[in-house]
Amino acid sequence: MIKAAILLILYALVMITIGVITFVAAPPEANAATALIIPCACGVVTIVAAVLTIIGRDPGPEGRPNTMGMIGVHAGLVLPLLFTLAIGYRAVTGTGPVLDAQAALEKIERPADQPVPEEIAVAEAELRKVAGKDYQIVALWSLTGLSLFAFASLVMLRPKPAAADAIEDGRPRGRDDDLDDER
Repeated sequence: MIKAAILLILYALVMITIGVITFVAAPPEANAATALIIPCACGVVTIVAAVLTIIGRDPGPEGRPNTMGMIGVHAGLVLPLLFTLAIGYRAVTGTGPVLDAQAALEKIERPADQPVPEEIAVAEAELRKVAGKDYQIVALWSLTGLSLFAFASLVMLRPKPAAADAIEDGRPRGRDDDLDDER
C-alpha cells in the first residue's frame, strides 16, 4: 500500500506541475485560472486519498482491514480513472474547434493594400481567440495520458490474490513462499 500511496503523491504533484505550467503558458487574455484550479483540485483530492492509504496501512481492531485505508486505496484507484475520463472528454471536445480555427486562419488570404471589412476582422479575431487555446489542449491531453498511466500503474501494483489450488502444508501459498523454496 505504501508503493501505491507514493505513486498517488507523485501523480498529484505532476498534475499540479502541469497546471502551473499551463497557467504560466496561457496568453494574457485567457482565463488561465481554470488551467490552474482544476489540476490543483484533482491533485489535492489525490493526495488526500494517498494520506488515507498511508494512515490505514495498519489493521484495525480484530485484525480487520482499516476502514480509512480501504477508502484511501479504493479512492486512489478510482480517481485516476475518473480523471482520465473527465479530462479526456474535455480534451476530445476541445481539440476539434482549435484545429478547425487554426486551419481556417491559415487559409485566409487578403491583399496587403486593401482594407479589411469590419465583419471579416471580427470573425478573424474570433478565430484567433479559439486557435489561441492550443496551450490548453496540450495540457488536457497531457493530464489525460498521465491519469491513464497512473491508473494502469496502480492496477499493476495491487497485490495478487493467492491461487486457490496452490496449497502446501494446509496453507495457501503466497508471494513470500517463493523465498522458502530456495532454501
